[in-house]
Amino acid sequence: MYLKIRSFWLFVAIQALAWHVQGQGQRLSPIDSIKKVIAQTTHQDLSALHYNLGFEYYLIGDFDRALESLDIARIISLKAGDSLYFVKAGRLSGQIFRRQNKLNKSVSSSQAVVPVALRNSSNPSFNQELEFLYNSLGIAYTFLAQYDSALDNHFKCLVLREARGDNYDISISLNNIGLLYYKIKSYPKALEFYEKSLRELEKGTNQDFKASLLVNLGLCHSKLKEYDLAKSYIEDGLTSCAGQCDPQLEIEGNMGLGFSFFQLGNYQSAREHFLKSYTFSKTSNNPRFELESLVYLITVENRDRNFEMAGKYLFEAEALSQGSEYSSLRSDVYKEYARYFNELDEFEKAAHYQKKYIEHSEAIFNERLLESISKIETDFDQRENMRTIREKELALDQSRKLNFAIAGLFLLAGALAVAMFLSNRIVRRVNVALGEARNQLEIQNTELDKLVEARTEELNRSNASLRKAMAELDHFIYKTSHDILGPLATLKGITGLALMDVKEPLARDYFEKLDITAAKLNSVLTRLMIVNQINNALLVPVKVNVSQIIESVLVLQRKEGIPARMNVSTFVPPDVEVNSEPQLLSIVLENLIGNAIKYYNQSERVDPFVKITAVVINKQLLVEVLDNGIGISEEMKHEVFKMFTRASERSDTGGVGLYLSQQAADKLGGSISFETTPEKYTRFTAVIPADLQKVIDSRQGGKPAGAAPAKLLKTSPDASRKAS
Repeated sequence: MYLKIRSFWLFVAIQALAWHVQGQGQRLSPIDSIKKVIAQTTHQDLSALHYNLGFEYYLIGDFDRALESLDIARIISLKAGDSLYFVKAGRLSGQIFRRQNKLNKSVSSSQAVVPVALRNSSNPSFNQELEFLYNSLGIAYTFLAQYDSALDNHFKCLVLREARGDNYDISISLNNIGLLYYKIKSYPKALEFYEKSLRELEKGTNQDFKASLLVNLGLCHSKLKEYDLAKSYIEDGLTSCAGQCDPQLEIEGNMGLGFSFFQLGNYQSAREHFLKSYTFSKTSNNPRFELESLVYLITVENRDRNFEMAGKYLFEAEALSQGSEYSSLRSDVYKEYARYFNELDEFEKAAHYQKKYIEHSEAIFNERLLESISKIETDFDQRENMRTIREKELALDQSRKLNFAIAGLFLLAGALAVAMFLSNRIVRRVNVALGEARNQLEIQNTELDKLVEARTEELNRSNASLRKAMAELDHFIYKTSHDILGPLATLKGITGLALMDVKEPLARDYFEKLDITAAKLNSVLTRLMIVNQINNALLVPVKVNVSQIIESVLVLQRKEGIPARMNVSTFVPPDVEVNSEPQLLSIVLENLIGNAIKYYNQSERVDPFVKITAVVINKQLLVEVLDNGIGISEEMKHEVFKMFTRASERSDTGGVGLYLSQQAADKLGGSISFETTPEKYTRFTAVIPADLQKVIDSRQGGKPAGAAPAKLLKTSPDASRKAS
């Protein structure tokens, strides 16, 4: 409130001075009025006055004087502790630098004041400045081809504008996001945001942005090869401003029409429209669109085999691009140069520019950019989902949710108790059946000569009963696990909701413990279901690249989080292939590698490492996982492969992981062993037949599975390649 009152009285003082001077027969401009007030002012409002002076210079296009005034405003506000005008001066300087096509300076000026605006964002004035800053940074980063940073800032701006509820400003942010996706050639995504922008704009009364938005929709449809629709949108946009269109709109509209005619093979009409956009760009002193128009003209002349004009435009475009910060357009110029020299059979020059194009493009569009954009999109989608959940939660009564959570807890506890009782009952029944079978066999052995036929029949009956009981147990475990997962997911959802609403510390502690316990139970149940899948898996051997399987396991581990200090290295020749079942092989490797990473030594004096080696020797795949983690005690050496055996208190999977690996390896005809090395490292070794089909044939024919396991070759650390 103080800031608003202060700005109001500054405005009144300036206007009063202007009216006083006019009353004496003199006419002063706003700039002269502000200068007179500055000359008469000695207090902290000088920062606001210099900012207003810079803003007036900005409005008349005198950018150099505007920047001088804004620098003074920044210095004075910094000394006086005036955070608002420090932020405002930095933000406006960034906008001016962007208007001057000094994009890196624009980013630096804006980024310098973002932390100050964030610290004071509870104040509406700072929050509005933060909105302007995010929008300005998003645009600057877009034209610098730093698309992940641009998307992050545009999404932040959109969040603030949606909270404020201004349809016009929301529409502008959606349009800017659409432009970003257009720049990275994600045209369906760009079209989605342009259409959202149009719908949002039409909700309000201010429609002066609609013409530009229609042209953007046309450009997008043109890239999607919907040329008739593209021309319709662009012509509607240009018609809506009825001869009074902004120069930038004329430029973009003619570019869109030119591109549509070019794709339809009408090079003459395309050339005319691109020349119009080029002319508008030069007269309006817009080097970005001037360079973009030249690139399109070069494309037309190359396609029309008018190489003389293409060369002229290329020379001009290269000179213009070298002095600019528009990385993406510079890359397009290199591409057109390569195409031009190829057409002239000057292949050495073509190769030179093709190399520059590839290097420049890879610097912009790379895997890091895609991963960063994907993460930003995911974070934004999660925020949208959380907002939807919060809106729905407001309609629920808090006490009702709490009662429902408690009731669900009791129901789940009862279901778990019944499940455990029934499970123990079946296990006892199986044990009784096994005991009776053993007793029967002992009795029959004493009367073997007389009762061979009877013993064989009884044995068959006992085995059938055992198989049925084991099948029932297997089915029960799977069915029970599957049935419990549903209520368990409901419980986790309810505890999540309760944690959002409940403020009382003790109650929150109970719900947090309940949530952690439910997550652990979910992990155990999932692994029990995997046991069923392993037991009932239909073996269909296919060619499997071992290196790719290991890399996919490491990708999963990176997502779950590999300790920053840990060195994970692999030695796997790229041509190592086996004829096996990929899912079972993945289960073997996932648990061995995952355990080596999870149970690392947390001491600061130890540099944790995991070394993974895989080779094929004597028709056997040998995989070794060596780590310097916490190790396995001698007491647990013969227990680690049993179900529900936990070798460490850090285990959160119920002790099922190594059991799954052993079961999967056994299904594949292999085995797993481990040892503690003299250096106190832990080495797990999996031996898997390289040809699963031979294992299947041997099981059906009762023959041996294959050659004896070979000794795994040891590799030095220098021979390995890093995986993280």
